[in-house]
Amino acid sequence: MNNFYRGLALILIQVIPLALGYTLKKRGVARESWGRPLSRFVIWFFNTSVCFLAAWVLPMKLSMFKLPAVAVVFAVAITFIAVLMSRIHPKHSPPDRGAYIVGSVISNYGFTLGGFICFIFLGETALSMQTVYIFPLVAFIYLVWFPIARYYGTAGDAVSPLKSFLMAFRDITTLPLAGTLAGLSLNFLSLKWPAFARPSFLEHVNAVLVWTGTAASTFTIGVTLQVDSVLKYRLENATVAVTKFLTAPLLGYALAKAFGADRSQLQVVVILSIVPVGLFTSFASSIFGLNRNLANSLFVVNTAVFLALILPLLVWLLPHIG
Repeated sequence: MNNFYRGLALILIQVIPLALGYTLKKRGVARESWGRPLSRFVIWFFNTSVCFLAAWVLPMKLSMFKLPAVAVVFAVAITFIAVLMSRIHPKHSPPDRGAYIVGSVISNYGFTLGGFICFIFLGETALSMQTVYIFPLVAFIYLVWFPIARYYGTAGDAVSPLKSFLMAFRDITTLPLAGTLAGLSLNFLSLKWPAFARPSFLEHVNAVLVWTGTAASTFTIGVTLQVDSVLKYRLENATVAVTKFLTAPLLGYALAKAFGADRSQLQVVVILSIVPVGLFTSFASSIFGLNRNLANSLFVVNTAVFLALILPLLVWLLPHIG
């Protein structure tokens, strides 16, 4: 498969389910109220399953630990950058600010886009590196960024940031962390007892989960999409684009260089630092009561800009990164 067909497959898996969800909603077959339960289902089933199966075969190499170290520093830095950038929009209500901050920090670096790019353009080794890199980011989603969403949201009683963080440990949205830990446990056991190694057929199961999970995720966005509001948030989309496509990749590249990453690791970090607003931005808005129209606008516009402009530039740039 050449780069054209790889890019086409990537675009279609993003666009077709989203368009289907929106069309079914407009025809009265699907309802916007499905957004919250569908978001939670995608998280506890698809994301938990993929995290579990990927962690089970994670390569246990010492050099791999550079990647999660980079990810931790990156996640802390990008959180502070997002909070600072949110001050450009002083008229935002708490649900607006929460959606903006979450959209700025959560990128589509999982199997739905970032991992897909690593796999189709750089191969399975890069996909393994992506799995290593995003483990700390997955933890940040459930233990830091979702609590931020809960703090600014309207879905429940007002809570302090500390209480919001503690609540994350008993919320169903943190199940992917449990799946990751379970997969890692079996991985460690398999090093001593081969009987615990992941059966080969599960590789195909995981591939199916990645494709169907991506489709289910974008379908959920389509069900909650308000097309009239997509172009309403022009300034928010412009400032988030600066964060996603300029600040974040420069930050990721600098950190990877500082930690002594090799060429392949550097390429993976750049890919995962420049991907657009993540699906979980809309999920968090549906679950915690943030401004869902703003979240969906950030996701749709940022993804469209990425696919049309940034992805071709990235594919051209990748061989020169080193």
